[in-house]
Amino acid sequence: ATTREPANGDSADTTAIMNVAVSPVADAPVLKVAKATGREDTNIFLEMELSPTGAGEDISAAITGLPKGSVLSAGHEGSDGGWLLEPEELSGLSLKLPANTSGTFDLTVTATAREPANGDSADTVATIPVTISPVADAPVLKVARAQGLEDAPTPVGIKLYQEGADERLSVTLAGLPRGAVLSAGESKGDGGWLLEPEDLSGLSLRLPANTSGTFDLAVTATAREPANGNSADTVATIPVTISPVADAPGLTVKRAAGRENEPVTLGIGLSPAGGDESLAVTLAGLPVGAVLSAGTDKGGGIWTLLPEDLNELTLKLPAIVGTFHLAVTATAREPANGDSASTTTTLAVAVLPMIKSPGPRAVEVAGREVDLDLKRLFARGDEFLRLGDLASARLFFELAAADGDPRAASAAGKTYDPAYFERADIRTGLANPAKALEWYRKAAQTGDAEGKQLLKGLTTWLERRASSGDSEAQRLLNRQP
Repeated sequence: ATTREPANGDSADTTAIMNVAVSPVADAPVLKVAKATGREDTNIFLEMELSPTGAGEDISAAITGLPKGSVLSAGHEGSDGGWLLEPEELSGLSLKLPANTSGTFDLTVTATAREPANGDSADTVATIPVTISPVADAPVLKVARAQGLEDAPTPVGIKLYQEGADERLSVTLAGLPRGAVLSAGESKGDGGWLLEPEDLSGLSLRLPANTSGTFDLAVTATAREPANGNSADTVATIPVTISPVADAPGLTVKRAAGRENEPVTLGIGLSPAGGDESLAVTLAGLPVGAVLSAGTDKGGGIWTLLPEDLNELTLKLPAIVGTFHLAVTATAREPANGDSASTTTTLAVAVLPMIKSPGPRAVEVAGREVDLDLKRLFARGDEFLRLGDLASARLFFELAAADGDPRAASAAGKTYDPAYFERADIRTGLANPAKALEWYRKAAQTGDAEGKQLLKGLTTWLERRASSGDSEAQRLLNRQP
């Protein structure tokens, strides 16, 4: 302190020391952040720069707002769920989120500068917007070998599991044979089908008729993110084995008739129902001593024949007369596995006696021996016709006609006449309009009025059939005199 005389400026000083205390104040640090983007199930890099403003201050950073289960590549987690980091830990910092996490959220970053002398602190706060693009997870796909039988649905076992939460699943099958159909889903053409997960339960495959063998189905399961269309596939192969199954062949027979001591022609028609099957025919019930013109005698009245043996097949009989029945069985057999299927029917064979001289004789009819009085032949035939036994009636009428009975030709014709069968409501496979025409013409030539009427009725029936496209009926009409 100084005092000074105003008159002459003389002065005197007094000196003392004063202590001054200055408390340190922290300066808010400089914090720079950038928007963070990344893909689901990958590490997300966080860009941050942190520097102190004042000298000697300690700085640190805290990050909050992390989704539950998230982990940073450095620092340590605090009790409040936030993460604490030192400045040196910010370089290369990345965020790992829980599996299948996508979407947008914000991270709050608080940078703190602290004075070591008195603990004074200052903060700078910034927000990091985070965008995670969804990524589809390849679905879990399980398939099983498919095994089935020809001409039957084959189960197709496909199981599909979803890893991602919101992904849409679908399945594509490729390699289906032409004409194959699945029990669910949508055909995309060229052997491809598209299925939804709900289509897989009880899924089955139906192949075209007579299809067997092995082939592979390519299965592709696709998971697709609805938000951005990202997709992932899992591929598998289903081996398919279809075992061949024999189809019962088509079999037709025509009633056979002949005279004793003459070969009897057997009309047997055979048609395969499957593609590669082998065919064979068995005839059983042949009388003792009977011989076929082809085939193999197995003994006991049984013969086996191949399809080519049926052409112009004849039966040579011992000296017997009457009607008997042969059991005809056609068998188709799969060469691959021996599976077989059969069709069986009965073939009636009528053997008429040779007429040498009038007089009593006997024939076997319907399994029993019947005495023949040639004068009563027509009456016998009429009895069998009323009973519906056309084969036996035909035998007696033809015998009577051969013996010269003028009524017998018309009656014999009835046993072949489909028009007569319709009027009488007779259901039989014995119709033969050509034979009926032959008998009716014989009756008409003798002046038999009934024969003429029956001939007219059958002709009308044939004209009706021909007009509807029956070529056989037209052929018979063309041969009319």
